[in-house]
Amino acid sequence: MSSGALRGGFVAAACAGSMLLAGCPADESGTSGISPEGAQRSLNWAGYVKTGGPGTFSGAAGSWDVPEVSCDADQNSVSATWTGVGGGTSEDPTLIQAGTSQDCFDGEAYYEAWWEAIPAPAVAAGGPLDSSYPVSAGDAMSVSVDGSDGVAWVISIHNASRGWTFTTTVGYTAAGATAEWIEEVPITAGTGGTALPLAPFGRVRFRDISANGTAAGLSLSDRMVMEDIDGNVIANTSAPSAAGFAVCYGPEDC
Repeated sequence: MSSGALRGGFVAAACAGSMLLAGCPADESGTSGISPEGAQRSLNWAGYVKTGGPGTFSGAAGSWDVPEVSCDADQNSVSATWTGVGGGTSEDPTLIQAGTSQDCFDGEAYYEAWWEAIPAPAVAAGGPLDSSYPVSAGDAMSVSVDGSDGVAWVISIHNASRGWTFTTTVGYTAAGATAEWIEEVPITAGTGGTALPLAPFGRVRFRDISANGTAAGLSLSDRMVMEDIDGNVIANTSAPSAAGFAVCYGPEDC
């Protein structure tokens, strides 16, 4: 999902697993070089997906610096960076998530914070008319979705660079079989599941990664890269380390 949805009509896939291919549905950030070979493949996700049985995951959290997108005046493009629970397999229609969007429209870059509990539409932090939660490229973000009380989910988005925290509590029932840390190209609403191109986001480093309040313990079997409909890798994912991992625009080692 992208909060560009709030401007341009973009939404997440109702079940992200419906877009996944195989497997679905170094610096301090875990960025050792690794090729796309052997990773799970997706048409709209790159990052890591932890998988368990129903109810395994009741929360996920992560941090990143908002990547700066390079915009072309001749082509609109979109991207979203997020963490969430659910939707990582084709059998799971649930997904609760929060993050940032980095989109290009008419040659200009737009950055926002958002949250979403599918199938409800995405919501900008504070709502579409609230300017209290600005986001810019480079801002240090921390995001968590926590449903550990079994009744409601607490969504928290913190921008350390600008000194604000957005928190909301929503009632939601998630299958809880997956937890994710993802760079996504969102789906375009009303077009039968097509998408604008992935915005050139450079590189985003995920850190402070946790599931159910403890270190997520990512492994290479959880790794996912994004490819286009012709099978060309358009976003690669590094190997994980204790410090996290990176997702890079393009097919090169990340």
